Amino acid sequence: MSRCTAILLALVLCAASLTARTSGGDRAAVPADVAAAIERVNGVAGGIRTMTCRFSQTKHLAMLRDEMQSSGTMAFVSPSRLRWEYTEPYSYRFIFNGDRVYVGNDAGSNVIDTRTNRMFGEIARLIINTVTGHIIDSADDFTFELTPGDKTSTFTLTPRKRELRQLISSIDLTFDNSGYNIQSVTLREKNGDHTDILLHDIQLNKPVNENLFAID
Repeated sequence: MSRCTAILLALVLCAASLTARTSGGDRAAVPADVAAAIERVNGVAGGIRTMTCRFSQTKHLAMLRDEMQSSGTMAFVSPSRLRWEYTEPYSYRFIFNGDRVYVGNDAGSNVIDTRTNRMFGEIARLIINTVTGHIIDSADDFTFELTPGDKTSTFTLTPRKRELRQLISSIDLTFDNSGYNIQSVTLREKNGDHTDILLHDIQLNKPVNENLFAID
């Protein structure tokens, strides 16, 4: 997985965990069934201020018919601090804090200024829109489809903008129909690869160590 795709994956998990708030003025841009489902999920997710969890990730390689397993931890603090860290089978982390992004591990790292890097700036903008509840406030970034089921419902997000289309072809966010909690995230890439993520041991609105988001 490329660095940009992995970073976008962190964005998607924020979107899945925090969902979106749909304002009355923009609701006409979203199909009625999607808007109604968003409102139901918001009833559960609207009060989230912090989130920590473990994750397990499986990447399916189209050309090799193989799978790559990894796992790690995620921490989020509203409105714009996010740490996405792989711990197995390797160590690697992404830290978003304001206009700066840390990418790397103890062996080597880069710090990127999102104000001067267009791709990271776009991703940072989407992260802010996601965690503040505006990812579906307009249809500028994605088109949305809802596939309802007996036990779960899936939102499919298709990127509109060229920068995002270079990274992904679509994102699936699956929620259970009883508690409207996230069940899984699938990110599909243009080359046919796709990545599945499961969240474990989710903790909401509990204190989070601010040092997790430090960028030296």
